[in-house]
Amino acid sequence: MGNSIVIREGRIKDAEKTLPIWDQFMEYHRRISAFDFQMVDNAREMWVKYFKRYVRSRIRTAVVAELNGEIVGFLIGEIQKRPPVFVSLRQAYVDSIGVLERYRSQGIGSMMLEAFTEWSKERGMPYIMLFVAVENDAARHLYEKHGFRPMMLSQRKLL
Repeated sequence: MGNSIVIREGRIKDAEKTLPIWDQFMEYHRRISAFDFQMVDNAREMWVKYFKRYVRSRIRTAVVAELNGEIVGFLIGEIQKRPPVFVSLRQAYVDSIGVLERYRSQGIGSMMLEAFTEWSKERGMPYIMLFVAVENDAARHLYEKHGFRPMMLSQRKLL
């Protein structure tokens, strides 16, 4: 990459700028996944509100990758509570991570995951959880490269 990527905390004004990435993210998953990715009519507006909620929260974060003033990637994650029956009462969780198609496979996802890992460590999290579509080979490879391992199988029955 000729210019350097800046990884930083997301801001309210970044919400609209993440829409092209989110659009590609959703379209990609609709294409590859058996999961239900049908969306409501105002899904894009809801995404903007969702992103802003992560920016405003103390237990959530939005990380963005910026190149020459353009947002080319995002990661949103949070701290989740677990039932009090467990020793670890909280966990870090990656909700979504997306990179514009033309910038994929250039290390941007890795940089955002590393930033989220640091954010999680600073908050004393024992580990990070995430879900990934079984059909999403590229994402699974990225996560495995960063030490994530499969631990549960999610199943669904259509009614």
